[in-house]
Amino acid sequence: MKHVQALLIKFVMITGILLVILAGFYQVNFWSIIVTSLLLTAVSYPIGDLMILPLFENWGATISDFILAFTGIWILGVLYTGTIPFPTVAGISALFIAGGEYVFHKYMAHHVLRKRLSGAGLSVESNQFQTEFSSELDDDPKKEGPKR
Repeated sequence: MKHVQALLIKFVMITGILLVILAGFYQVNFWSIIVTSLLLTAVSYPIGDLMILPLFENWGATISDFILAFTGIWILGVLYTGTIPFPTVAGISALFIAGGEYVFHKYMAHHVLRKRLSGAGLSVESNQFQTEFSSELDDDPKKEGPKR
């Protein structure tokens, strides 16, 4: 159930961003935006959120979602309409989607992937840091230190 809720949140976020940018500024029709949002959600959720997020944390998943959104919007945009400068439109849309994904990944880490991330050694609950101490102060074994 957590994955269904996360998919719905992601779909609504992507659809909202694409509606504002593509429909608001470039008059792309509603159904093209819905299909693009469905395809982006279906591809980026398993790749970016379930595979890359546990391995590379938020920054890696955000970068991968930016790349997926950019290429997906560009390819699908060229298929739907050929008159809009889609590298620019895809870049702007992907930038806003990546910003939304940054926040969405925090939700994923705390609500959906909590057990998976904590099992991988990543602390979700709090920042727990360890410090390693050593009695060796000098790396050079030839150098003589004080005799005890």
